[in-house]
Amino acid sequence: MKKTLLLGLSTMLISILISCTTPTNSNQNSIFSWTGDPNYVSPHNVNSASAQNQMTGLDDDWYKKTSFYHVWIKSFNDSDGNGVGDLQGIIQKLDYIKNSVGCDGIWLSPVFECSYKSGNMHGYDTVDYYQVNSLFGSENDLIELINTCHEKNIKIIFDFVPNHTSTNHSWFKESIADSSYSGKRNWYMWNECALNWKPMSGSSWYKDDTAGSYYYCAFGGGMPDLNYRNYEVREEMKNVVRYWLNKGFDGLRIDAARYLLETTSQQQDTSLTHDFFAELRQEINKYESPKFMVSEAWIENDRTTLNKYLGTDSKPEFNMVLDFDQGRTVHNSVQTKKDTTFAKMYNNPSDYAGEAYGTFLCNHDVYEDRLATEFNGDSYGMKIATALSLLRPTVPFIYYGQEIGMGNPVGPSQTYGDTQMRGTFNWDKAETQMSEETSILALNKALNTLRHNYDDLFAYGTTTKLSSTNASVLSYLIKYQDQKLLCVYNLGGNSIDSVTLSSSEISENTSSILIGDTDSSMTLTDASAVITNIAPYAYRVYSLGESGLSILFDDETYDGGSHTINYSGTYKEPVVYTSMYLRGTMNNWATTPMTKTSPNTWEVTVNLSAGDYQFKLDPTGSWSGGDWGLGSSIAVGTYYTLSQGKGNISINIPSSGEYTFSFNTSTGKIIVTTN
Repeated sequence: MKKTLLLGLSTMLISILISCTTPTNSNQNSIFSWTGDPNYVSPHNVNSASAQNQMTGLDDDWYKKTSFYHVWIKSFNDSDGNGVGDLQGIIQKLDYIKNSVGCDGIWLSPVFECSYKSGNMHGYDTVDYYQVNSLFGSENDLIELINTCHEKNIKIIFDFVPNHTSTNHSWFKESIADSSYSGKRNWYMWNECALNWKPMSGSSWYKDDTAGSYYYCAFGGGMPDLNYRNYEVREEMKNVVRYWLNKGFDGLRIDAARYLLETTSQQQDTSLTHDFFAELRQEINKYESPKFMVSEAWIENDRTTLNKYLGTDSKPEFNMVLDFDQGRTVHNSVQTKKDTTFAKMYNNPSDYAGEAYGTFLCNHDVYEDRLATEFNGDSYGMKIATALSLLRPTVPFIYYGQEIGMGNPVGPSQTYGDTQMRGTFNWDKAETQMSEETSILALNKALNTLRHNYDDLFAYGTTTKLSSTNASVLSYLIKYQDQKLLCVYNLGGNSIDSVTLSSSEISENTSSILIGDTDSSMTLTDASAVITNIAPYAYRVYSLGESGLSILFDDETYDGGSHTINYSGTYKEPVVYTSMYLRGTMNNWATTPMTKTSPNTWEVTVNLSAGDYQFKLDPTGSWSGGDWGLGSSIAVGTYYTLSQGKGNISINIPSSGEYTFSFNTSTGKIIVTTN
């Protein structure tokens, strides 16, 4: 009897386990069945023939000659003082992007209406693909941005999130309500039980009690995956792309490209996913003004799988893929003071016209820390890493703030995960560097100018590594047709009196230095170059076969010394405050606004009667965190250093009169003086 019962229970358990690995839905169709109307037309239907605001005069592969600036909209520039960056704020700073950084392309972070709009608003949880995020502005603002970019010869691309929506999207709400599977239910991936799919980590199936079924979410329960075996979904998402390209965008970056279509055993990089992107490429190619699409297929150390997203001659997919190998290897080479980069720093593919790699050092995800944090604020490390990244025949994407050496931000709301990558842009820092000839901002401008002066070379060139008589020196030639640039890096902390670089590719007897030290010398002989007096962490670029050219950047000083970069990683970018308030017993803990008198200094003058007071300094006016205090007493006329989150500050005012409270947010120092 017991054996029979146990056998029955075992059979039941096996049945449950089998059912939970079998993809079904409540009408007994497999989730792998093709559904939807193949002749579906979107309510927002458009086609390429109705495109407006289009850039003119572009080559088919213009993007291979473009330097892109990656704007995180929320954090870049706030035009109306509400604490959130916006589209008008970007318009205000286009001349900075073009003239100070040297970029002629912009990648906008997600701009469409999203669900989560407080704290870590990332925008990848779309609730309406046809509406602009109201915190950023209106569609008219976006079109104005596009048109202004084009007037300044800046191209602009948008971030497209096709894999998933928010659970608050109307499509998903309709999907829950559609118990008959006759409408929107099949726009998403539903199953009667949770399957053992883990494309990331942890669970990826979530129960909805109203629907009485599980839905699939590769990126968490709030962002359900769309079903690309539904013809209506495929057409709708193609139409979203057409809709915004028709508004004037010059291309798009596609988020999470690996995860569109799944099989029982494979939830990423499936052939069906590649099929959809080949279809989308056909839509892209219909535009008279050439468009392009770049994929975020986050793949490291697997060039074969990554390159599949470029497609083939007969079945092209993406025009460009983001290269997640180069950034880490650049960081690693500077940290280890030796060449670990060259073998993983690939050129743009040359199989057929249009293919390219997009390269970067940092982005909005938890990929690598910002440069200042990585190198603890050390300019040597930040600059040589910048040079290593930009001096390659690939397409650069400069994440906002990298060009001024911003670090990860600090503050109670910005100390975890990817929020550290999305701090407020430090415009005070940028303004200061605009007037400095040897700033990291000036270096970015010089390197982008170099790229534009040699645009064919950086679009189509190949690299050849040179042998070196010094192990600290990495050098290579970038060459295309009759152009050759020699790039040289001293990755070590010691000066080098002389180094010989050898390659059969060196056949010239003249050169011009474009980046580096004009006081040093280079002697060209048959198949070799002898370079003298290289400073620690120096970087140089020579044009071979050309003479008399003007130098673009020189901050190298050879003094025979050495330098060591501090890699402790303790550097944090000071928070850029847009407001500060005095709160205390002198104003019944209300908010008395302070005035910004210099990039980091806030002041307020108040009339006080003689007596004892307690106060704090509050950056928000809403007690929402980040207030500055001390938890002890201070005296009039003496500096004290405050900390965030500390207790109240006590002060004795000896006589009635006007008192000025002056506070520096960079140093944390406060002083109260009498007038």
